[in-house]
Order: sequence, then C-alpha cells, then structure tokens
Amino acid sequence: MCAFDPSSGNVSNKKTIGRSAAAEHRALVRIQVVTRTEQGLLLPERMQLPDGKALSVSRVYGCRYDGMRQNMLRYGVRIGGISAAMWMRDDRIWFIESKLADRLLQQP
Repeated sequence: MCAFDPSSGNVSNKKTIGRSAAAEHRALVRIQVVTRTEQGLLLPERMQLPDGKALSVSRVYGCRYDGMRQNMLRYGVRIGGISAAMWMRDDRIWFIESKLADRLLQQP
C-alpha cells in the first residue's frame, strides 16, 4: 500500500520506509512574500519574484518542517495554476525553486 500527497511530498511505501531520504541540491531563489495569519498560522498570500512580477497564492495545501532543507518550513501551494512548494526560514526569508521561478516568469 502506498499513500501519496503531492502537495506535501509525503510518501509512504513499505519498500522505501527503511531508507533515509536523499539530500536535495536544487537551486533556490529568494522571493518577497506578503503573509496573513489565520488561526495562529502564518500563510503566504502574495509573492513577488526577483524581477518584480507579483503573483497571488490561490491555495495553501499545508506546511511541514523539511529536514532536507535545514528544517525550513515547506508550504504546499498553488500559484498561477501550478502546484508548487515554497520554503520559509526561521528569519521569515522565503524561497522557491529556480525551475519554478522560470516557469512562473514565462506565464502571461
């Protein structure tokens, strides 16, 4: 049996349960994020890419600590029709993967 939640990245499979996760080496891009607080949770509302393009976060699926990214909070979000991930450090600096930034810049 395998459970998969694409927005949070949670995968459980009896074949891989004993193996530790591989470290992620994908490049991150720093972004500016406007947040809101809802029931004590800090949620992203709008983001601005380094080139100045602003986009709304239409949905937040959830968040969790990501051990592969120095325990940053990983948010599963929907931005511009794309399901993606955003990370927030303890000092409230936000990041997305550079591949996602490139995709979002190509959108009209």
